[in-house]
Amino acid sequence: MKALNHPNIVNLIEFQETADYIKRDGRKVKVVSIAMELAQGGELFEYVADSGRFSEPIARFYFKQIIESKP
Repeated sequence: MKALNHPNIVNLIEFQETADYIKRDGRKVKVVSIAMELAQGGELFEYVADSGRFSEPIARFYFKQIIESKP
């Protein structure tokens, strides 16, 4: 994912396989840490789940944007 660079993909900024996280009770635990670019506006999945299916013209618009932006 770190090698990907595309306007329609959220970029991976940093990945740590072992990071320390301190819990509220003071215990330290090992966790996986992923830092990604901020994507405002929510996820497309959530939008579709809330609003229902896209009509064919709307779906074509979004997929056309994805296909046209491929290198």
